[in-house]
Amino acid sequence: MSSTRSTFCSGIRAFKCQPSLSSYETFLNENKSREENKDQIVPLPERSRHLFPKKCVQQRFFCACCAFVLFQRINSKLVSFISSQMRFLLPPLVVRASKESEPTLLQEMVACLATRLRDILIDNFQHILSYIVFHLPGNEQMNVLTFIADTIDIPIKNIRRCSVQNQVNELVLGLHDHRSAVLQEFARMKCIEEENEIIGSEDPKKNSESNFMVLADVQEVADYLSPRLLGILGFLDNKLVSSSTMYKEKRSALWSLSDLILVMGKHHISSVSRKVLASLKTSLKLKDEEFYDIGCHAWKNFLRNLDESTLLGLLEEIVILIAPLVKVRPQHIAPILTDILVDMQSVRPLLRNMPLFHDDPALVRINQIIQEHQIHLSGGNDQEVVDALSSLLRGLNHENVDVRLHALTCLRITLHHNQDAVHHLTTDSDIVHPIISELFSILLGQCREVEEELHIVVAECLGLLGAIDPARFYTQTSIR
Repeated sequence: MSSTRSTFCSGIRAFKCQPSLSSYETFLNENKSREENKDQIVPLPERSRHLFPKKCVQQRFFCACCAFVLFQRINSKLVSFISSQMRFLLPPLVVRASKESEPTLLQEMVACLATRLRDILIDNFQHILSYIVFHLPGNEQMNVLTFIADTIDIPIKNIRRCSVQNQVNELVLGLHDHRSAVLQEFARMKCIEEENEIIGSEDPKKNSESNFMVLADVQEVADYLSPRLLGILGFLDNKLVSSSTMYKEKRSALWSLSDLILVMGKHHISSVSRKVLASLKTSLKLKDEEFYDIGCHAWKNFLRNLDESTLLGLLEEIVILIAPLVKVRPQHIAPILTDILVDMQSVRPLLRNMPLFHDDPALVRINQIIQEHQIHLSGGNDQEVVDALSSLLRGLNHENVDVRLHALTCLRITLHHNQDAVHHLTTDSDIVHPIISELFSILLGQCREVEEELHIVVAECLGLLGAIDPARFYTQTSIR
């Protein structure tokens, strides 16, 4: 085959350089072994020979070259397709191969890719493992693992100790649809990590289904997943934002995120609350009725699995981020918001800077509580205005742009309704009031952001503060 391929390539080069009969004659001279019978330079099947006269050797050779080029292009696309879909194609082929004496299809795929079966099985073990955990009972799982161990000649427990994060990531995708099987597999992986011989000895064939089964304790599974939690969240986040991820897979990723929060509990989720919040914010970009429903479950699980101190630190940001979901699913979100904003006394000081939700019967009580604690200052004296502006500093310095935008909007309203006091704070002495200096520093810092809406609000706030000589600021070093 390689010699034929080399001959074809030489022929193609000859035709590209000198597309004439002399080119073909030169090619024949370079291949003296073929000169004895020119009709056999490119053997054709008997059924095809009648298409070409025996004397048309040049045409026959040219057609063979074209056929070879076409085959190469098709083969290249086939290899590319198999490589890109390996995670879907390989697992069922491995399961089938474990039941056959000669795994023909698997060998054909390996031959097409021009690689070793050993390398393919090792590189894609996480996809095979997740597939058999989701779809096969314990005894059949053992048969597949035994086949893999025999094929690559490595004990299965050693294979499973490699690329553990990848194995965990793929298994998490089935946490909602195959909860018990996945939790059991995590418990088994924990035992392997602790070097308990659960999967088997050096000879995996000696294992039985009885010692393959492991009882899953949720708390132990949470402790096992905790060091890998950031990696899992990054994997799920990538699934949610990637345009190449299929709808069904995004659905599984969001459900898995919701169930993962329940499994991990308050202790583990609170420590990575910012990362979980970022993933939930990403899920809000999925504009679909089903994703809205799944998102409600995920947000409720998240809010119920934060310790109080973490919840208070994130509450203002959460309320602003969740507002679009509350608008489309008020009945689903209202109960958990009522538990937090209405029933928790510790959140009352934070309500004065929170936005109101849209008008809906399910949100009436929540909006009433927020309105009762909001400060609507109009025509206030200097000290009242200073206190009102000071309460906005936390939101103005927040790392989340949505929170800063809300705080800037509140600042604009406060400045607009208290112009006399603002004028006193900026002109009554040689040095403007420290709160005004700090506000100028914060507003100028916001100009680095790229959001146009934020720039507009910043410009309005600077206009309401008025023109101030920089030399009169309380501290010039605070303005960069």
